[in-house]
Amino acid sequence: MTNKERVIKAVKFQGPDRIPYDLPEPFGSDFFGVGVDLDQNFKPKTEGEDEWGCVWEKLPGDKTMGQVKIHPLKDYSLLDNYPFPNYDIPERYKTAKEKIKENKEDKFVIAYIPPLSFIHRLEYLRGHSEAWTDPYLNSDGLCRLLDIIANISIKAIRHFAEIGVDGICSADDWGLQDRLMLPPDIFNKFFQPRYARVYKEAHKLGMLTFLHSCGHITEALNGFIEEF
Repeated sequence: MTNKERVIKAVKFQGPDRIPYDLPEPFGSDFFGVGVDLDQNFKPKTEGEDEWGCVWEKLPGDKTMGQVKIHPLKDYSLLDNYPFPNYDIPERYKTAKEKIKENKEDKFVIAYIPPLSFIHRLEYLRGHSEAWTDPYLNSDGLCRLLDIIANISIKAIRHFAEIGVDGICSADDWGLQDRLMLPPDIFNKFFQPRYARVYKEAHKLGMLTFLHSCGHITEALNGFIEEF
């Protein structure tokens, strides 16, 4: 059984010869990860700015990813003219395509799709307080922004499918220690339908879907399972 077959059978509950794993060297992995190249036309206007216009800062010696200090979409009035990053450029998948050719062990090729998350990218763009109160105070703007983020992910998924990716992975930490970070009805109204669009596109193209989500997310599982 190849690494790829093992992962697929495990995800589909079809009885692989062993549990697939992804461990640091020298222990090995059944997975082969790829991502998206930086847009060569992107020129940050200030130090720490990412392609989305969010400006990150770190403390001296900090080994974490840091945190966003400038949130470029504080006001939804900016949304119409906001310069979102373009992930529909074929050249951005050149490195991934070349890496896949090196997958001699037939590992399961998994792509980390932009923007990787809904709630985290929403926090980076809007700010923490704004992101979590938008369902109540700015629902129309929130829906528009989440649809844009979903569209960006879908475009990336289509490019990944063309170059032979087997599955996609995204990451959103939705849980506290004992419950979701927001009421289940709010999650199901605003976020679950966008996940559905993204994952249905991946499934249509023959790809498996993976989600990393920390915390107690039991109340969201049915919504995820329906679309995974």
